[in-house]
Amino acid sequence: MDNSLLEVLEERIETLIRELEALRARARAQAIRIEEQTGDLQAGRQLISRLELESGQYREQLRQLEAQLAAAPDPNLLSALRGRVVSLIERVETLDSEADDSTS
Repeated sequence: MDNSLLEVLEERIETLIRELEALRARARAQAIRIEEQTGDLQAGRQLISRLELESGQYREQLRQLEAQLAAAPDPNLLSALRGRVVSLIERVETLDSEADDSTS
């Protein structure tokens, strides 16, 4: 197995985990702005709850992928992991886009 490919995937997973943490912080800030601008406490709380739940699920999945990569998977597993990482990246980007749209 190509160690450089494993290192790239591990780095990407770590980057995604950091991006999810930043997304959660941004969601909290946006929820506060929604509450301040509209006076609707419920809308802001719902946004925070939904984004925290989703980002927490994605973060856990990424951590599981990271653990599998650290266990030196075989090439077939590596291919499957690559597909899962791509899927998670797409979900994270969608979540990030939804967070941006919520304040427009």
